[in-house]
Amino acid sequence: MIFRSSVTNYLTFLIGVLLAGLLVATAILADQAWNVRTRALAIARYTNTDRTLIDAIVAVREQVPTDATALITQDNPVRAMEEADRKATREVAGAITALEKLNIAGGARYVAMIREARAKEAEARSALAQQALRARADRDLSAVDKWRAAVHQSIDVLDAASVAVNNLVRIDDSKVAELKEIRRLSWSIRDNYGFQCSALRASVNSGLRPSVALRESLIGHRAVYSADWGALNEIFLRPGLSRELSMDVRSARLATEQAQASVDKVVAGLGAANNPPITGSDWTALCDRPFRPILAIGQQAQTDADRYAGDLSSAALRNMLLAALCLAIVVTFGGHSVINVRRRLTRPMRVLTETIDRLSRRELDEPVPATGSSDELDRMAQTLETLRLSELEARRLQQAMSHFTANASHQMRTPLSILRVHIAVLKKRISPSLDAIESLKDIEDAVERLQSLLIQLLFLARADGGALAASGDNVVDMVEVIGEIVDQHRPRAKKANVSLNLEADASLAPVDLNMTLVAEMVGNLVENAILYNRPGGKVTVKLSDARGRRLIEVEDDGPGIPDAELGNVFMRFYRLKRDSGRPGSGLGLAIVQAVAATLKADIEAGPGRNGLGLYIRISLPQGL
Repeated sequence: MIFRSSVTNYLTFLIGVLLAGLLVATAILADQAWNVRTRALAIARYTNTDRTLIDAIVAVREQVPTDATALITQDNPVRAMEEADRKATREVAGAITALEKLNIAGGARYVAMIREARAKEAEARSALAQQALRARADRDLSAVDKWRAAVHQSIDVLDAASVAVNNLVRIDDSKVAELKEIRRLSWSIRDNYGFQCSALRASVNSGLRPSVALRESLIGHRAVYSADWGALNEIFLRPGLSRELSMDVRSARLATEQAQASVDKVVAGLGAANNPPITGSDWTALCDRPFRPILAIGQQAQTDADRYAGDLSSAALRNMLLAALCLAIVVTFGGHSVINVRRRLTRPMRVLTETIDRLSRRELDEPVPATGSSDELDRMAQTLETLRLSELEARRLQQAMSHFTANASHQMRTPLSILRVHIAVLKKRISPSLDAIESLKDIEDAVERLQSLLIQLLFLARADGGALAASGDNVVDMVEVIGEIVDQHRPRAKKANVSLNLEADASLAPVDLNMTLVAEMVGNLVENAILYNRPGGKVTVKLSDARGRRLIEVEDDGPGIPDAELGNVFMRFYRLKRDSGRPGSGLGLAIVQAVAATLKADIEAGPGRNGLGLYIRISLPQGL
């Protein structure tokens, strides 16, 4: 009776613990579902507020083409101008109301900034009204530049408020962040494309060719919106976006390209006969053609965000139902899980964890123990053992490859030297007028490239074998050494029509480093920057000090490397397909990485500071 009572008490206690755990688990699931619902409601509020801000931005921005077209084409443009102003005022008022209701941190400051910007815009509008009172032929669009600048100031303030609203949800939800980024990019495309329409309106109206400064500004804006299209394409390479949004992007890009081609054609005809090549209204219609498709991208992104918030709300309800289902499942199988799963998992998991820790320290001598059961954990143990053996084999193969590379390179140096001697003799004996001299020069160039490749392979073999010494024999001046390296490469840069510049702090103190290795590393960086640059390009080498470390920066403004392939630039023999016809072995940056590792230096690679070319930064210790 006592035994049975003890068993009953034990089972009662166990069931109580399980039920308590179930209540906690259910409460957690319910809390998570509630948080999801709260987040969905917040996303809906922020999205709706952002929608009103975007509507206000569009209405304010539309004043510029509407008013300019009215000034050019209408004898009495006041009515059209007042209608555009009323619409902008109405939309801005709605945005301010929504922003005040949202009650975000700093919201009052943004409301004040919006009102102040609109007040300045209204003040500058007097110049617009004065032009409207003049005869159509006497109106000067350049006289309203101050008002146009005030309009763009209002747009900037509204956009800043939009960014502030979006940032509240971007941090917590990557999906909404992506949709908001799409919306931001679409507006940036719209604004930068539309800049040319406003900026060129005076030139189109007069038929005169725009100034050089204006043309350069237009090129800059086109580069910005072209980059925005590229960013949109990168986003759409990732899954999860709606088909409607993808179709809107394709439609808007096609419309923009077609309209831009027509704009370019009109601009090309300016100055030919000093006559307007197109009427003001036709110019507005041409410019406005892609505006709606572009704005449709942002509107669809907003719609998708609303739909996503609704999906989150539905997910919250499903999670509540899931909590109830989990309660029933755990009640049924809880006892079995506590008694059996614990016994089957605890010891094998501890053994595997200790093994993984050992393997992470690169301790590969001891085999991975089996778990003693034919389940997933045993298969994991077998996989870890396979990985251990593979790593050991990889080490052996790497050592063998290093030895082979060194031996083969050494063996080939002698026949190459003999070949160089014979080529020199033949060059003396063959008349320069014979066709054979060109073939001989090709052979000589091939020998030079092969010898350079062998030197690089030998260097990498020494690096793999740990034969490179990081410290030098004495303290040396890095400014002087790197200056000599740059000077050595100036003839090659001149031949490639590439400017080569050195920016070094002459006050830098000497350091204790192996300057032979530093010279090898910087030489390869400079050679790579020159080789893969474009005619008329620029290579800049910088040497400076930062927080106790020497910084070597090499930057070019060539075609650069796609972001997707940046991680491969230090691989041996790696080259882009577009560079297959250029000389080079694909070992230069691999040598740079090997030297940097020997010198305990940090190395980074990325696009140039202006988005062009390749930028490589090496941070060296000041002594070893």
